[in-house]
Amino acid sequence: MSAPTSEEVAADFKDCLNDLQINNRYEISNLTIIAKENIEHAQALSKALEVHVREVRPPSSAITLSTIDRDMQNTTNIPAPVKDIPD
Repeated sequence: MSAPTSEEVAADFKDCLNDLQINNRYEISNLTIIAKENIEHAQALSKALEVHVREVRPPSSAITLSTIDRDMQNTTNIPAPVKDIPD
């Protein structure tokens, strides 16, 4: 069995993001685990998050941003930069 591609990991991550409709600790933890276990695919995961944030509307967007913050805190020792997200 070969290692998953960045596209496959990002697709799995996006499926989990789409399931995140409420602030569900289990689903957010699952996203964090996916990010931790696939750090080599960070660029693809970041792009999936960016696309998701642009597509969803509140309150889902707030939950997604919370997830981004948690993933950054749990996968790096570097604080997440605050960046404006265009409408």
